[in-house]
Amino acid sequence: MEFTLYPHPPFHFDLTLQRYRLFGEDAAHIYIDGVYCRVIESDGKLWLYALQDAGVSAAPAVQVRLLGGEAAAHHRAAVEADIRHFLSLDLDLEPFYRWAQADPVLSELTQRCAGMRPPRASNLFEALVTSITAQQVNLAFATTIRSRLIKRYGKSLWVDGKPYYAFPTPEALADASLQDLRDMQFSWRKGEYIVNLAREVVDGSLRLEEFPQLSNEAIIERITQVKGLGRWTADWLLARGLGRGDVVAAGDLGVRKAVGKFYYGGQTPSIEAVRALTAPWGMFQNLAIHYLLAGLRMPDLPPHAAHPPPRRRRPA
Repeated sequence: MEFTLYPHPPFHFDLTLQRYRLFGEDAAHIYIDGVYCRVIESDGKLWLYALQDAGVSAAPAVQVRLLGGEAAAHHRAAVEADIRHFLSLDLDLEPFYRWAQADPVLSELTQRCAGMRPPRASNLFEALVTSITAQQVNLAFATTIRSRLIKRYGKSLWVDGKPYYAFPTPEALADASLQDLRDMQFSWRKGEYIVNLAREVVDGSLRLEEFPQLSNEAIIERITQVKGLGRWTADWLLARGLGRGDVVAAGDLGVRKAVGKFYYGGQTPSIEAVRALTAPWGMFQNLAIHYLLAGLRMPDLPPHAAHPPPRRRRPA
C-alpha cells in the first residue's frame, strides 16, 4: 500500500529526521539515503513503513509505503496516526517563527532551518528507555547499545531479505536478563533501571497511558519516583515524548552548551541560568531549544556575545 501525507507547511524532511543519521545506525529508526523506515505493531501484526520526501518546503508531501502484507483501511489509519505524531506533521510553525523574529539568534536559526520539526517518540515507554540509555554517555555510544537491545528483544519483520526491528515491548524487557544487558555494555545500574521500568509498566504501577492528561508537574513527580529516573529524564519525556511546548531539559549538557554558545559567549551556563533565560519563552521553549541544538551543530555559527536577550512577554 502506498499513500501520501501532506504536512502543514513549511516542512523540511531531512532536517526533521537528521538526528537518526548523526549518531550511527539506530535499529528502530533506519534513515539511509533519504528513506526513513520504522516498524510498528497494529492489530497484532507488524508493519514496516518507509517514508520519502515528495515535495518542497512550501508545498510539502511525504510518500508512504506500507510493507508487511495486505493492509486494510484501519491499518493505514494506525500508521498514518503514528507518522503524524512522530513527525509533528500537523504542527503550525508560523506562530513560533513570527515570535522568533524578535531574537537575532532564533531569527537566523529559524531561517536556516525552516521547516524543521522535533520528532516525537511513538510511545512513552520507548522515550523513557531511550533516555536511560543516554544517561551520562555520548549519543553515539547510546545509539549503539540501544540498537543491540532492540535487535535482541524487539520483534523482527523481514522485508526483501532484510530484518527490521520494532522497539521492544515492556513485557519483553521485564523478563530481560541483567547479565545479557551487561554483555551489551549496559552498566549494571542501567540494566536494572530498564528492567525495573518495564516491570512497573507491566504490573500497572506506572500508567504511562494516563500521562497525556496530567500536568507537567504531576508527570515530573511520578517519573522521579521510578528508580533511576530523575528530572533530566522527566523533562525529555515531556519535550520529546509528549511534545509539551513549555519544557526545557535544562540539566542536559547539550542544551546548556547550546544556550551557552548563543547567549553566554560560549560559556556553559548553570541549570538555573538556563531555566531563568528560557522561562519567558513560554510555550515556545521546547521549539526554541530544538533549533538552538541544531545551531550547536553548525560550525560556521560562532558564539554570540556574552549577554542574554532581553526578557520578553510570554507567547500566548
